[in-house]
Amino acid sequence: MNNKKLLIKSSHGNNHLVNILGSLDEKIENNEQKIVKIKELMARLYENISLNKEHVKIGELISEIKERLDNRTAKAFSVINSGELVQQDSYFDRQIHSKDMYKYKVIRKYDFAYNPSRINIGSVAMFEYNFGAVSPIYIVFSCDKKYSYYINEFIKTEQFNKEIFLRANGSVRQSVNYNVFVEIQIPLPNEHELIKYNNEYAILQENIDSLKNENAKLNNLKNLYLKKFFG
Repeated sequence: MNNKKLLIKSSHGNNHLVNILGSLDEKIENNEQKIVKIKELMARLYENISLNKEHVKIGELISEIKERLDNRTAKAFSVINSGELVQQDSYFDRQIHSKDMYKYKVIRKYDFAYNPSRINIGSVAMFEYNFGAVSPIYIVFSCDKKYSYYINEFIKTEQFNKEIFLRANGSVRQSVNYNVFVEIQIPLPNEHELIKYNNEYAILQENIDSLKNENAKLNNLKNLYLKKFFG
């Protein structure tokens, strides 16, 4: 152990640490680029299945969830502009949620949540964890699992953005409540197409999850080296 500490303090040790950190950063960046490419494949998969389909109101596929957290314990999540639901305590530098969360809304895996006043800038996402809670101001909705992946891609499309723009109201802050959201038109594939789509999408999602898990481990390892070096 003492030998390792001396090695880090030496010039050779410094160079060795820089090389290790550089390799970790390179691997993390490569994984991030792979994730971007996989997401592009997901988008193309959606484009292929949604082309020339009849449209229905999205309200025919979803149901609003108003379940309160009450006295249960859960992590608080927020939707960020990139279209992800992130754990607040891990993402933000300060605590932004109330300590008293009994009014927070429950959200479960494959549910969706959005901020009515920020949906026009991308604040809508599918929940990828098992259980959590979001601010009372959020709209939370669920759907049959067979539509989850499909809707998850739809909300990233230009068509969805146009629908939001057309239905948003308010001169200062555009807002889309649930009664307005359910009127959004979405192209609907048939059951057979959805089964094939979901199978292919699930494989791509598994690849993304694997890369994210690997990057989490690499970042932890990087932090261990930095902590060891800087104390």
